[in-house]
Amino acid sequence: MRVNNDHWDVLLDFSEKHREIITNRATGLDGRQHLNKLWTELANQLNCLGFGAKSVEEWKKTLADFKSKTKQKAAKINHSQNKTGGGPMLEMTLTAREERLLSLMGTKSIKGDSLLEFGINLEHQKSTAKGSENVNPQKRKHTKLPPCPRGSKYRNSQKTLTEQITDMNDKSLVVLKNINNNISNIALDIKRMADAVVKLCNKDL
Repeated sequence: MRVNNDHWDVLLDFSEKHREIITNRATGLDGRQHLNKLWTELANQLNCLGFGAKSVEEWKKTLADFKSKTKQKAAKINHSQNKTGGGPMLEMTLTAREERLLSLMGTKSIKGDSLLEFGINLEHQKSTAKGSENVNPQKRKHTKLPPCPRGSKYRNSQKTLTEQITDMNDKSLVVLKNINNNISNIALDIKRMADAVVKLCNKDL
């Protein structure tokens, strides 16, 4: 599934209200549980945009990649602006969304190199990778996302085949009705023209 600007806008809007999504830092006894709940809510909103669906884990990876690429880009721009010895400036600028992300990440994320800034714990990944090799994929737990809320601004991205066919039929009926109305109007115009011609012929006689 291709992530587009609508996804980034929802993600950034949500993160500006819940900065821990970006920092990946949970505080308090139930901090980790609260963070997982936020991710479930965010993933549901992203999936309900109607462009496809990802799991919570996949959305976390998407955000981590976005943060990593944005940090690298910002570092290149910063290095180009501060370098000495002359030479051409790097023709590269940050987008508005990248600037919003960096604002949430903080200046330390640009100058520092902590992988925890991106929500990636390499030691944890190394320790769990070996244990996960022999786990049956069907037994792995995945966060079950709730259905898209009715009446929300998000579209349901997982319509059933019956619902899709019904939508197509409704659209087809509207098109056919418009065609029928147009044909009726054309027939009425032709009848009027024919009546006018008959009247003209009668006058000549």
